Amino acid sequence: MRFFNALVRNRRLFATYVQGSRPTNPKYGRQYFYHVDEHGQLFLEDTKVKNFITAYKDKAFLNFFYKRLTINTTGMYESFPYVSLCGKEINFLKSGGTSPIVFSEIDAGYLIYGGTLKFEFQPTKLEFSVDGRLFHPSPKPKVCEMALIGSKLAISLSKQMSFEPNEFGDGYAMLDYDGHAYPVRIVELDP
Repeated sequence: MRFFNALVRNRRLFATYVQGSRPTNPKYGRQYFYHVDEHGQLFLEDTKVKNFITAYKDKAFLNFFYKRLTINTTGMYESFPYVSLCGKEINFLKSGGTSPIVFSEIDAGYLIYGGTLKFEFQPTKLEFSVDGRLFHPSPKPKVCEMALIGSKLAISLSKQMSFEPNEFGDGYAMLDYDGHAYPVRIVELDP
């Protein structure tokens, strides 16, 4: 029993990572591990209950984090495919959806992601997956080609979409946005 209690007390020793620890690479001072969900909410990876209450909301932090987002080429923690460098800190990121970048709002022709970062909305480049997700070209194509349109925004846009046969032909839905009709390509995603 004493051995089991010691294991429980020292469970951090057996974790694949430890929040705030020093990485093996001396180039970095501390390492942190994050998770972004399909709504674009950012959490520490080991947050037990991931919801609006526990998500990061500080817009300045979110902007800083997403401006520095790149592919993880460190050779460390490959289950976290993205990193965001902050001085000597390295922040590892994994995505709960298909993209680390999730657009949550649209404002005056710009999609919003992170905190308040903006990227021009290009309705002709939207893609709708057969499993019901909506994608838009990413503001960081070196990180991911297509960014996810968050659930709330996708529902709002889908109310302006028609999946009936239309002038754009088979394989296209039609988006009625800002007084214009735009083709939305329907795609199969790679498994």
